[in-house]
Amino acid sequence: MTTFITLCVVGYLLWTAAYLLYERHERRKRQRESEETLPRKVADAEDILGKSTFSLCHSTPQVPEKTETVKPESEAGTFATESERYPKVVSADELDALFAEGGLEPVEGQDEPMEYRETDAGEPPIDEDEMLEGYAPKATGLRFEDMGLAVRMAMDDSTATEAERQQAGRALAELKGTPMFDQLTAGDAERERRIASLIELHLADYRRIRQPEPPAESIVPGDFSIDDIV
Repeated sequence: MTTFITLCVVGYLLWTAAYLLYERHERRKRQRESEETLPRKVADAEDILGKSTFSLCHSTPQVPEKTETVKPESEAGTFATESERYPKVVSADELDALFAEGGLEPVEGQDEPMEYRETDAGEPPIDEDEMLEGYAPKATGLRFEDMGLAVRMAMDDSTATEAERQQAGRALAELKGTPMFDQLTAGDAERERRIASLIELHLADYRRIRQPEPPAESIVPGDFSIDDIV
């Protein structure tokens, strides 16, 4: 029984070896047949990339032409010559000669202050206070609070005090002629009338302040006699 099993194992191993050799032989045979059926072709590099059409051209060298330069015409010198230049410092001899001839004459009225000098044709000096009479004072700048009060008074001044109307009139007078003033007075006749009355109130107060006070009247008693004093 052992001999039979040994023979079977040896026979199986021989059959396996024969099968592997057969498969190896068939694989090589199929490979040779495929190579004969599709022969390998080696393509030329020129066929793959294409023949180059670039041609290297050599440019013809140009002969340099000789150009004649025109000599510029002589122009007059821009700067003064050395002989025409003046010295930066006046010599002491020239200063002595200048003052020895009589010197500089003083200008008439040079020592008189500017405010006391007379104008041309004997006219009196201009009084700026008289020129400003009846006009609003010069603008001194407005705050945002003043402009806000002016806008509120232009809309409604029924509950405002006299001081607020005066302040609003001053602000509106300084805003006169500006785009803000034109916008306030445009499209509403009642508001325009109210603004005009506020400005007039301010100008009336300004004229009253600028108007000089009348001199106090001196009352002479009826029984006064100079002889009593002497």
